[in-house]
Amino acid sequence: MSAEMSPLILLFNPNHDDGGVERILVNLANGLVALGHDVWMMTGQGRGKGAYLDQLAQPVHHVGIPASLVEMQLAQWVSEQIPHDRPLRLMAAKDSDEPVLVDIKRCFLALYPEAPVSLYAMLGTPLLVREQQEYPLSWRWRALVRRYASASHYAHFAGIMAICEGVRDDFIRFSGMDASKVHLVHNPVIDDALRLEARQPVQHPWLHPDAGIPVIMAIGRMSKVKDFSSLLAAFARLRTLRQARLVLVGDGRQKKRLAYQAQKLGVSDDVDMPGFMPNPYASLSKAQLLVVSSRREGGPNVLIEAMALGVPVVSTDCPYGPREILDQGRLGALVPVGHVRALADAMMQALDSPPDSSMLKQGALPYERDTAARTWAKAMDLA
Repeated sequence: MSAEMSPLILLFNPNHDDGGVERILVNLANGLVALGHDVWMMTGQGRGKGAYLDQLAQPVHHVGIPASLVEMQLAQWVSEQIPHDRPLRLMAAKDSDEPVLVDIKRCFLALYPEAPVSLYAMLGTPLLVREQQEYPLSWRWRALVRRYASASHYAHFAGIMAICEGVRDDFIRFSGMDASKVHLVHNPVIDDALRLEARQPVQHPWLHPDAGIPVIMAIGRMSKVKDFSSLLAAFARLRTLRQARLVLVGDGRQKKRLAYQAQKLGVSDDVDMPGFMPNPYASLSKAQLLVVSSRREGGPNVLIEAMALGVPVVSTDCPYGPREILDQGRLGALVPVGHVRALADAMMQALDSPPDSSMLKQGALPYERDTAARTWAKAMDLA
């Protein structure tokens, strides 16, 4: 294909927040342009107020969606912004935006009937497990979700990007989609920006080199699915046996409840909840342990980030990402979901006998930005 006819990739995220998806989207855009591809990124205002967008490489063409644009006008507006003289690869960052992407394609083809347009979707969480955990008693809601995430809905898509094998298999079972269209990709988690942020100075007094007491960290939105409640209970058990401190980074609806739980457990003096950190990596690089206590995960980025920084990790063996990332437990302990005693024992073992940091860094190599971006390019028929 000639340079003039090389595909244009549009990454679409109309609600740009401050979570892991947004960071991955920016890293993916940068990784794809580093491989020589032409990338547009289109974002609207979310809670994050442009989080990570300042890290976009200059070749990425960023288009802001006007805040005044009503939802009914969005598809038409987007279709009018996109060049029509070359093949298009349009990708939704979140499953909630997939119907909009379908509408964009319809509007675009109404304007340019001969334009080659391919739709792609990012799949970060196991849909079948999410359905079973969140909607176990609501058959009407489950039926609605199944109708939405069906083979007929995804017939509009040329490919689905699953970030781990477990999520891929879960989606195929859930949707009934042709397995050849569901691609295994790696999240582009690790880049030079992360390493630079990790070297920044840390203000937290617990993380100074002379603090003397080991610090355990967990990072994520304070929601039920992250199950920080079990982590707090495990930490309280650990504290009966040795000195340690716990830093829970993030915000969310569960924060007040978790603070109350820490007080009831008698460990509030050794637990800190500093809220959202724009740069958690400086703190993470100084911690002695990173814990993922989730009930489900696709590919928890923080697990990979900790490994890349040489920080020991412990995770629940939740569906599905941690087992794959930790190489079946070789790179970090895997414990049953919600098992407080097993989690406390695993944290104790990791603090007392930490693994070799070079082994952890080696395990994170598939998630280096440019290496991972190649898996996405191949899945979008760009390689």
